[in-house]
Amino acid sequence: PLAATMASRETERVRADRLADATRFASLAGPALRDGGPGPIESELTSYDNLYAIGAAIVDRDRSTPVSSPRYRPGPGEAPQAYAW
Repeated sequence: PLAATMASRETERVRADRLADATRFASLAGPALRDGGPGPIESELTSYDNLYAIGAAIVDRDRSTPVSSPRYRPGPGEAPQAYAW
């Protein structure tokens, strides 16, 4: 029971951290999506990529990626996807 409780807490902490990251990226994505330029989101995605070794991207309504981090790669045969929490 203790191990399951600890694992559950850690999972929830990581989920909350990722949700906060996604919210921050969403707030910074507006200029990149409106203006077509990277704006401040590019440096944020690169920093995130360097810190966590997790690729991230901004995906627009047309499913194109105007800005992405260096490690971001869609899966083989997949188009980029946006995930809702």
